[in-house]
Amino acid sequence: MEVNNSSQALLNPGEADDFFEIEGLEDFNPKEADGFYRMNALWLSEFSRLIYRQEKDEIPSRSQDFRTRSSFLANKGWQEDTFFNKQRGVFLNAQASIFSNNDLEVAVLVFRGTLGLADMIIDVLFEPKDWAGTGKVHEGFSEALELAWGSIKENLAEIRFPVFFTGHSLGAALATLAVGRCLHDEAPLRPAALYTFGSPRVGDARFADALQGVSHCRVVDQSDIIPKVPPEINLPPFVHAGSLHHILDDDNQQSPFLKNIDDIMRLSTELKDVCEGRIAPPKFLADHAPVNYTARLEKE
Repeated sequence: MEVNNSSQALLNPGEADDFFEIEGLEDFNPKEADGFYRMNALWLSEFSRLIYRQEKDEIPSRSQDFRTRSSFLANKGWQEDTFFNKQRGVFLNAQASIFSNNDLEVAVLVFRGTLGLADMIIDVLFEPKDWAGTGKVHEGFSEALELAWGSIKENLAEIRFPVFFTGHSLGAALATLAVGRCLHDEAPLRPAALYTFGSPRVGDARFADALQGVSHCRVVDQSDIIPKVPPEINLPPFVHAGSLHHILDDDNQQSPFLKNIDDIMRLSTELKDVCEGRIAPPKFLADHAPVNYTARLEKE
């Protein structure tokens, strides 16, 4: 799979048609649930990209021959069991799905990231708030999860396979919160592992510490800037959870530092310029594109 630094790859990842076209892709291995395992990371990265694909239930104008998520999954021996789509108002929404493979006896709960990155950048100004789990977390993220959590929890209770949790961007944040809820609520299902891709910071140190009962691989692609938001300017500060797997290249270019609200607003303005086609994505945004996570993991 090739690196794609276009605006389309960043802003509309579900419109791709090359899902799972990975050289030497082996079966997902549910027994590899402790620490980073590259083959599983490739699968979960692609699941996190595929969940962005919007079908006729979301875009009625889709043609009859539009390829569904299920068609891509079926070619690889997987199926989509349940799609969760909850929304409140214009900006608050949560989409997720359960993918499963009966032969491998494994399932994946995958959350969709935001289709409006500029809005998410502005949302990072929220201060940490109490929520239904341990510690303090980003209020917008927790409210989004709560929209769908009741239905998701009911479906998880019926699964008898190990379930991996995953997501990209906002989807990574929601997957992280979902693991926190499973542990805090003592839910019937214990996550097998959590893989996140390009995740923003989700909560404070107490929240991060409470996740230590589940293996969490936090994958960051090169200079992707989204893992640097929210900046560590709140009290208590947002911190990252999990074990970092940082994909680096030869030039090791760093993303800009975000020290204050002015930096955040400049980033939001630049992203809006990308969304409106005035500029191409700079590297620190192009590195956030889901396809680039898969492409660079493939080459590791």
